[in-house]
Amino acid sequence: MKKARENAIGKVTLSMTYEEARDAVDKYLKTNSRRYLDILEKASDVVETIRRGSKGILIADAYTRAKKQGGEEFKDRAKIIHKLIEGRAADANFRIDNIADMVGMTVVVFYPDQINAFIQVFSSEAKKEGLFLDKFSDGKISKIHKDRGYHATHLRIGYKSVDTERLRVEIQVKTMLHDAWGAKTHDLTYKPIGDLDPRLKALMESFGESLQAIEVQSQTLRDSILSRVQLMHSKRRDARLELMSKLTRHRISSPEGSAAYDGLIARIKMDHVHLSTCAARDADLADLLAAIERLEEVGVNAKDRLKLTVALASYRDDGILDPRIDDAIDAWKKEERDEGVAEPIMQVWIESSALYQTNRVSDAIAILRRFLAENPIDERTAVLANNLANYVTEVCLDRPKLDKDAEQEVAALLTGIEPFIDKFERTAYLNTKGAYLVVFGDESKLDDGLDLIWEASKLLLSSGEAGHGYCELYQAHGWRRKLHL
Repeated sequence: MKKARENAIGKVTLSMTYEEARDAVDKYLKTNSRRYLDILEKASDVVETIRRGSKGILIADAYTRAKKQGGEEFKDRAKIIHKLIEGRAADANFRIDNIADMVGMTVVVFYPDQINAFIQVFSSEAKKEGLFLDKFSDGKISKIHKDRGYHATHLRIGYKSVDTERLRVEIQVKTMLHDAWGAKTHDLTYKPIGDLDPRLKALMESFGESLQAIEVQSQTLRDSILSRVQLMHSKRRDARLELMSKLTRHRISSPEGSAAYDGLIARIKMDHVHLSTCAARDADLADLLAAIERLEEVGVNAKDRLKLTVALASYRDDGILDPRIDDAIDAWKKEERDEGVAEPIMQVWIESSALYQTNRVSDAIAILRRFLAENPIDERTAVLANNLANYVTEVCLDRPKLDKDAEQEVAALLTGIEPFIDKFERTAYLNTKGAYLVVFGDESKLDDGLDLIWEASKLLLSSGEAGHGYCELYQAHGWRRKLHL
């Protein structure tokens, strides 16, 4: 017995006394506490890296035992002793390092389907820090734990080192509702001495299952909402990219410049998938931007260089190219002034269109509003008023009932435009008027709006002009409203 007690960290004996277990735990913690904390710190750093990288989309919260309960990182000493005694009584080979939750942390995600997503990302990122996910007895790297209403997925984390070969840190992955429920009931279910009343245990487990059902329902609701949002986003993107596909050069004097311009258009279209998501410092993106700048050397004017920069930026959903767009707009304005051909209406139209195409809709709206506040709607400015009406309508596509001022603004713009609809593209007016009816109108106006959009769509298809994508955008919205989808 003496030899067994001296090697309690490694070898074990059956039916340990409390004093033997206490001495073994004290000796074990004295030797290994720092090692456990080092592994926990590495795991916490990996989780924080994932949280920063996902911008809060994947991880709602993350905390260790000390951060949550304002105490020590280690499991309560008395509980460790109790677990050792229980484990030894059941298995003569049970060791203290078989207790996986000596230290640990909780990761909280928003929805149930994000649990596996987190595990996959964590597994990949953990390898970079020398961490690994240990397998459970069934060969899996995660284990779903349910008890007294508690629902969580457990992971056992190890670190590749001689000193820490057998040490494990536990990560519990929960959804927000289960985390809140666990915090609310922790003291009620885990602190009382002795076993919980079976009836209360069954009630707690019933609450846990109810919460899980709500979590699944919230996930289904999220998917339904996102499918609609993503459809509208896709339609918006298709409509804007359709306009970019119609890009032609303005007035390039040299054959070399024409060839270079056409080559860059082709390159943007061919590489648009990569260019739409690559990092700001991506070599291909940087090379393409430099190539656009070099067009000035072969006689390509600032207006055409602006078109190419807008075409490139229109594929992206972020704003990393916003400074490039601003610089290109300034260069074009300066060139127009230097050549004495600057036209205020044309400048407002091109600048607002460039900003709109590159997802800066609010900026485009502000420019048009300022100009029309100082200039009446007439045969020359009607196209700007129509664009403003279209932009405001699109912004309200998913929330038409929340902005009565926007509805009134679009209605006033359409009234002002009507006397001049023969002075610019009729299809643009038809689509904007139809969009107004399907976005802001009540159900009795939906058919009228869809008819106007369909008429515009047919005219655009027959003429080959750009803009059909916007007809599809508003047709999709109108039919969703009509069918109550």
